[in-house]
Amino acid sequence: MAGFDKTTNISWANKTWNVIVGCEKISPACKRCYAMYVANKEEQKGIKKFNGLTSIAKNGEPVWNGNINVSGEKLFNEPKRWKEPSIIFVNSMSDLFYEAVPEELVFKIIDKMIEYDWHKYLVLTKRSARMKELVAKYCKARGFEMLPEHIWMGVSVENNKMAALRLTDLSETACKIKFVSCEPLLEEIDFAKYPIADWYIAGGESVEMDFDPMSARPFDVNWARKIRDFCKENGVAFHMKQIGCNPVNATKTSFKGDHIDDIPSDLLIREYPN
Repeated sequence: MAGFDKTTNISWANKTWNVIVGCEKISPACKRCYAMYVANKEEQKGIKKFNGLTSIAKNGEPVWNGNINVSGEKLFNEPKRWKEPSIIFVNSMSDLFYEAVPEELVFKIIDKMIEYDWHKYLVLTKRSARMKELVAKYCKARGFEMLPEHIWMGVSVENNKMAALRLTDLSETACKIKFVSCEPLLEEIDFAKYPIADWYIAGGESVEMDFDPMSARPFDVNWARKIRDFCKENGVAFHMKQIGCNPVNATKTSFKGDHIDDIPSDLLIREYPN
């Protein structure tokens, strides 16, 4: 990421673009969703954009309540202000294909990605079926065979059940660049069973600084090695993000295991698709 104006700590992007905020938990990976905690803290600070998005669960922790807030036109056009080409994580505080996001709003956001095409846009979802459906509808409505190469579509895959549920949808989505985020990776996954994507990201679970790091679910770095080897065998890109708060077969010095020095040397690979 050298040379980029980096405004996010996410290792595989240098900017985030949050026209929509708010979501709802849908699968095991959502248990410790950082965005829930961020949204709750921002609301406590009086940031109106985050009002009414979280509730407090019985355990005292914030949880998404299903509401979303949508920004005004200025934020829709934010990528226009970024003159330098950037790698933009779209809706890091939501899910573009969350069922509460209207179809016309999804289309409007994709229109902006098409318009400001000097950036790369990374859209990551846990709603793979809706992604496949709406991307097909969008392309038909706009006269495209598929989304252009600067718009990448990805799915979160934390375990084998979610791999089986989401990877075929991803393979059938009308876009050129497809990626898989295995963070938090909760078990070993055999990706040889599924259609191959262009890029795989691996990482262990992290929790916010308010919590005991050992409350994160364990992450065995050997699971990441399996993904690394799969990527090498198939000629696709691998990106090791972090070892998380509770790594197995590795040690860490930082709280979230996201410093370069925390990652075993043989896993210190941060590639991108060609």
